[in-house]
Formats: sequence, structure tokens, C-alpha cells
Amino acid sequence: MERIYLPNKRLVKSRIITAFLSILIGFSLQLSAIESNQTLVLVGGALTTCASLSPKNCEKILRSRVKRIMYLRSLRLKLAK
Repeated sequence: MERIYLPNKRLVKSRIITAFLSILIGFSLQLSAIESNQTLVLVGGALTTCASLSPKNCEKILRSRVKRIMYLRSLRLKLAK
């Protein structure tokens, strides 16, 4: 009488899981490789620097920056509520 060797149940399960995960990874890689349309939105203004020796010329720049910072902080507080 011949002996028939059946594969181990754990081995069969691990092979099925490995095959399934391989197919899943391949499918996800294919989806991520598809080109998608993207839109880039730039928000802001020109960069300003203060390169003058006179402090009066720099005051306007500093005031505008402080105003922007205060405005953004107030918006953040309003959104947090």
C-alpha cells in the first residue's frame, strides 16, 4: 500500500495568504502608477526684505508682518471654537 502525503494545513494557509497579498500589492502598485491630474495653488505675495540702513524704511515691513501674524492667530482661535 502506498502512502499519500498531504500538505500541511498551515503551509497551505500561508501559501494562500502569500498569494493573496502578492496580488493585492501588485494591484495597489498598478493603481498608484496611474497618472492623476493635480493642481498647484500658490498663495502669498512677493518676498520683501529690508536692506536699508534707515529703520523707518523697515517699520512698514515689520508692521505688515505683525498684522498678518495677529490676523492668522485670530483665525486659528475662531476655528478652534
